[in-house]
Amino acid sequence: MPDSTPNAFARSSGTASPEPGKGGDAASKKTIQERDRTILLLQDEQRNLESMRGKLEAEGFSVATCSPEQALEGLRARPHAIVLVPGTILAAQPEAATLAQAAPPVVPPPTPPGSGSYRMIPRAEARGLPLLDRLRRGAPEAAVVIVGGPFERLPHAFQRGAVDVIVRPDDVDEIRAVLVQARARRQVDKERLDALEDARRTRKFFEEVLRGLGEGIVVIDEQAKIRYRNPEAARVLGEDDDATPDRHDEDGSSLHLKQLVLAPLLQLLVETLTEREPKTKMVALEEEDQKIFLDVTTSVLRSGDGRATGAVAVVRDRSAEKMLEEQLAHTERLATLGSLLAAIAHEIANPLSVITGCAEIGQETAKEAALAGARAQEPDAKTALEKFSKDVKDILEQICDAGLRCQTIANNLLQYSRRTPARVVEQDLNELVRKTLAFVGKYLGTDKVEVALDLDSVLPPVRVDAAQLQQALTNLIDNAVHAMLGQRRATGRGSTSTAMKLKAPRLSISTRTAAGQAVIVIADNGPGIPARQLERIWRPFYTTKERGTGLGLYITRRAVEHQGGTIALETEVGEGTTFTIRLPL
Repeated sequence: MPDSTPNAFARSSGTASPEPGKGGDAASKKTIQERDRTILLLQDEQRNLESMRGKLEAEGFSVATCSPEQALEGLRARPHAIVLVPGTILAAQPEAATLAQAAPPVVPPPTPPGSGSYRMIPRAEARGLPLLDRLRRGAPEAAVVIVGGPFERLPHAFQRGAVDVIVRPDDVDEIRAVLVQARARRQVDKERLDALEDARRTRKFFEEVLRGLGEGIVVIDEQAKIRYRNPEAARVLGEDDDATPDRHDEDGSSLHLKQLVLAPLLQLLVETLTEREPKTKMVALEEEDQKIFLDVTTSVLRSGDGRATGAVAVVRDRSAEKMLEEQLAHTERLATLGSLLAAIAHEIANPLSVITGCAEIGQETAKEAALAGARAQEPDAKTALEKFSKDVKDILEQICDAGLRCQTIANNLLQYSRRTPARVVEQDLNELVRKTLAFVGKYLGTDKVEVALDLDSVLPPVRVDAAQLQQALTNLIDNAVHAMLGQRRATGRGSTSTAMKLKAPRLSISTRTAAGQAVIVIADNGPGIPARQLERIWRPFYTTKERGTGLGLYITRRAVEHQGGTIALETEVGEGTTFTIRLPL
C-alpha cells in the first residue's frame, strides 16, 4: 500500500515522536489524549451527517470520513478512538440477486491524485451486521457507536461489538455524553485486552520455563487430581506421547516400571496436602535388571488468603547418575578382581596341567591293561583286566574333560585380567575351525548336536593370533551347545512348546569372503536371546548359566577386536542365534 494517505483520513491529528530526555512522558500523554479524540465517521448515501461532523469538530474532536468499504483500511492506516456507523448501514440487506438488480453499486468518494488507494471491503460485508464483525476483528481497540436507527437492529449490533448508540444526532449534549462513555468503555476494553495479552504472554513464558526444566513438575488439586505435569514429568512417569509398552529408555528402564512410580509419587503428594508440610523422599524401584531412582521434593500450594489449594512435586530423575555410580564402583571392583583372578588362574594352571597329564598317562596304562587282558589265557583274569581297563578309562576321561574345562576357565580368567600381545601369523581359518571342533567338541557336548560345516575351500590365509581366535570360537560354540541342550532339558521338564519338542539341535559353522574380509558364521537353532539381555551379554561377569563365569562373550569380542575384526549378533527368540565374525584379509 502506498505511503501517502487519502484526504479523507488527513484530518486525524498526530504528533511526532518526542526525543528522549525532552519531556517524553508529557508528550506521550498528550499524544494519547489527542488520539482518544479521533473519530472515523462512515458515510452513507441515505443519510447526510455533515452537520454532525461540524458539531464534533466544534467539540474539539478530529474527524475523518470514509465509505464503509474503506473503513477497515482506514483504521489500519491511522487508528481512531471511535467509529461512528450510521444505523442505516445496518439495515437488513436484500438478497444478493435482488440487490444486484435493484441497487446501483455504491461509488466511493474520489481519491485525490497521488493520495494512494485502499483495498475495498466487498459490499456484502461492508453493509449490515457483517461490517461490525469486520471492525471487531480488524480494529478491536476502536469503540463502535451507532448513529440513529433503525433501532430494532441495535440488539444485534451490541452483540456484534457496538458499545453505544446516539439516538438524536442533532443533540450535542447526547453526542458529548455518548462519546465520553464510549471513550471510557474503549479505555476499559483496551486495559482488559492489554491485561489478557499480558496474562497470555506471562503464561506462555512460565510454560516455556516449565517445559525447559530438566526436572519434572507434577501438580495436584484439593481432590488429589493431577492438574499439570510438564514434559519431563511425563517422560519420567512413562506418559509421554511416544510411550509404547515395550519401549526401553537410555537408562534401561521400561515403560511398565516407570508407570509404577506414579503410585508412590501421588501418595507423597497427598501426604503433603493432608499434613500441610513439605516432604523429601527418594523413590527407588527395581524390576528384574531395571532400576529407577527419583529424588522427589513436595510442597503445599496456597492461595492468596493462605488456604491450601493443592501440592506440587519436583521430580529429579537420578537413574542415569545412579547407574553411572554403580558402573564406576563395578569397574573398581573388576580392577581389583582382575588382579586376584590373575593370581588364582596362575596358581591353578600348573596343578591342572599335572592332573590332565597324569590322566592322559593313566589312559595309556588302561590301554596296556586292555591289551594284557586280551593276551590272558585264564577267563577270570581276562574279564578282570578288561573291566579294570574300561573303568579306569572312563574315570580318566571324565578327569580329562573336567580338567580341560577348568583349563578353559583359567585361560578366560587370565585373558580377562591382562592384555597379552597378539602373536599374529598366517592361519588357515578352515583348519582352525576343524581343530577347534576336534579339540573341544567332546567335552562341549557336540556329540549330542548335529554339526553342519560349510567351509569355503578357496578361503585365503588370514593373519590372526590363532590362540585368541580359537578361544573365541570355543566360547561361541560352547554358548550355542549349552543353549540348545538347555532348551531340550527345559522341554523335557514339562514345557508345552511344540516347536521346542520337534526341533533337533543343530550347529552350523561356515566361512566365506565378503567385501575384502574373511567371514566366520556360527549359528544355532536354540531359544534365542531376549531383547532386554542383548545389551548386557557383552558385559564381563554377566551370565544366564547356572555355572557360567560371564566372561565368554566379553573375551570373545575383545579377542576379535584385538585383531582388527568385528563381531555381530543376530537373534530371534524361539528361532536361534547367529554370530558373525569379520576379519581383515
